[in-house]
Amino acid sequence: MSEPVQQHEHEYDEISIKELILAVWGQRKVVVAVAALVFALAAVYAFAFNSPSYESSTGLIMKAPKEIVTRYGSYTFPSENIGDYTNYIYSTDVARRLIGKHQLGMTEEQFNRMVQVDLVKDSNQFAIKVSHEDPETAYTLNKDLVDAFIQNLRIAFKTNAVRTFSSEMETETARLENEIRVQEKILVGLTEVLESVEPVYTLQRLLVSDPVTAAQVANRFNLDLASLSDDRMVEEFANENYFLVQAQALEVQTALVKLREEQANKQLLKQELVEEQQLLTELLDTPKEGEILNGKLDVLANNLLITSPPILPQSPVGTGKMLILAIGAVLGAMMGLFVGFFLHYWKNS
Repeated sequence: MSEPVQQHEHEYDEISIKELILAVWGQRKVVVAVAALVFALAAVYAFAFNSPSYESSTGLIMKAPKEIVTRYGSYTFPSENIGDYTNYIYSTDVARRLIGKHQLGMTEEQFNRMVQVDLVKDSNQFAIKVSHEDPETAYTLNKDLVDAFIQNLRIAFKTNAVRTFSSEMETETARLENEIRVQEKILVGLTEVLESVEPVYTLQRLLVSDPVTAAQVANRFNLDLASLSDDRMVEEFANENYFLVQAQALEVQTALVKLREEQANKQLLKQELVEEQQLLTELLDTPKEGEILNGKLDVLANNLLITSPPILPQSPVGTGKMLILAIGAVLGAMMGLFVGFFLHYWKNS
């Protein structure tokens, strides 16, 4: 029983394949016509509408940012990964500025599709590429994009550094003010103790209690020792506690001088930070934005270097014409077969 069934299924498969081939052959003109039409449309698009694209590239290297020491303190960068910084190339601010400057008439997303960042593996080097159908526009956009990226990145990290140091300076000045108040209270207490204690205390005793001194006095003034029995002498002694407190007061005064000097320096730095914050507020997102980079707290100033400036592209990059033609051929064949099978089924149903 199994052999006839298998033979029947084999014959059925052969008949089905044969019918499919005959169906395609019967509609061969339609298949060829549809395939040729789709391929022709792909060719028209590839050669008439697919404009050549020119690419301009700039090579850069970035020193891995870690920590930088400034007169305001140490600034630690949030990341040492170069990719975290190259992402600023695709920022909305950078795209908006370039679009406005060159009147491109496109969205930020469309602009960013023209931009490509290539990171060199296991290296701090990367390239910024811009593609455009006009070679001069590609060159100009690339040059301006690199300038805008570097400026935007430096301003962004200066802004962050100003905010960080301003916060730290507020905390530090408050600490110094509190420490000065504490030391001033201690000094007042020590001063009160000094005012209430004599530096020298005086003792009185009978002169004859010291035979040597009594004899010297009697010889000097030609007196009888008996006549000195009621005379008294005065002795002065330094009050060690007084001088101990005085030394403590001197230490506190010295500490106060240092604290006030530090406070004055911190107040000066704090004022400079306030001025920098005002500069950021006034110039950010204005035509004078570049004036923000005045040398103060430009923490990324020495981290980015251009290794190869952009050049005007002389020839277009690959336009993908062969790929478009190949896709057109495959798509045309598929659509031709589909239409052929559809017409065959329609006529026989």
